Parts: sequence; structure tokens; C-alpha cells
Amino acid sequence: MAVDFFLIDAPHVVPVEFAAWRAVETRFDDIVMRWCDADSDAEKAALDFESRVVKAEADRLYQVARRAWLQASRP
Repeated sequence: MAVDFFLIDAPHVVPVEFAAWRAVETRFDDIVMRWCDADSDAEKAALDFESRVVKAEADRLYQVARRAWLQASRP
């Protein structure tokens, strides 16, 4: 099993970037849970759209945080 040191080290090395990514990732998780509890197809469609937008932003912020961590970790 591989360990992703980014998840261990980044909160300490690049806390702002890491926290920004985790906040949006948490928002995405909340949307998914709301989608699971949705009663109507229209509500699910709206949440599906919102989740795609939020997930794209989470992916972008993940790349920002990872690049910042890599830069900060270089000697």
C-alpha cells in the first residue's frame, strides 16, 4: 500500500491551500449526501449540476495545493 505524503504533510506545509481544497471537497460531499436524500428528479438534476461545478473547483484547488506543497518541499 502506498502512502500519499501530501495528505499527511500538506496541512502543515501549505495550510491555506490545503484548507481551501478541503473546504470545497467537504462542500462536494455535502451535495452528494443531499442528492442521496433528494425526493424529486428535478432536485437531483439541480444537485447533479451543482456537484459537477463544485467538484471541478475542488479538483482545481487540489492541483493548486499539491503544486504549492511540492514547491515548498523542494530543497
